[in-house]
Amino acid sequence: MGEIFRRYSSWVVILSLVIPLLYTCTAVVPRRVGGEPPDRRTAGEKDFDPFGFEADTLIVSRGEFSREGLRAVGEAEPGPRKRTGSEVTSPRTVYRVQIFMTKYPELASEKAQEAEAIFSERVYIDFKVPYYRVRLGEFDTLEEGEGFLLRVRQSGYRDAWLVKTTIHEGSR
Repeated sequence: MGEIFRRYSSWVVILSLVIPLLYTCTAVVPRRVGGEPPDRRTAGEKDFDPFGFEADTLIVSRGEFSREGLRAVGEAEPGPRKRTGSEVTSPRTVYRVQIFMTKYPELASEKAQEAEAIFSERVYIDFKVPYYRVRLGEFDTLEEGEGFLLRVRQSGYRDAWLVKTTIHEGSR
């Protein structure tokens, strides 16, 4: 009888320690129905617009992007420019070859400088929340754009593609 008592008493002691331990390790906040909760770090990412800050005059410290708009890599920093009432910007549709897309402006600038060293066409970094797009050239016809796209792919950018974009003459 003493043998049985010792065996069961050891189990009772173990369970009396393990059960409260398991109970305290469970989540206090119930899980959402329908999957994992959203990541709080990226909750506002899709609504974030870096050009929406009125007090900022320079978005990226390298000077590639400014409140006046995006400029091509290697292009001189534009001076202060005021638009007159008679100045009209007419939209124009062009074709560009996109070679890279990222959320990080430093990486986009680095890839743009690499492309600038390889190609004779002008390199652009376009920003549309939340991505920076590295694009090459400015072609008026689809045929010109496709011809340059073939050269770009032969140069090692196998995932490059042609994009149709509208630009305003005053916002190059």
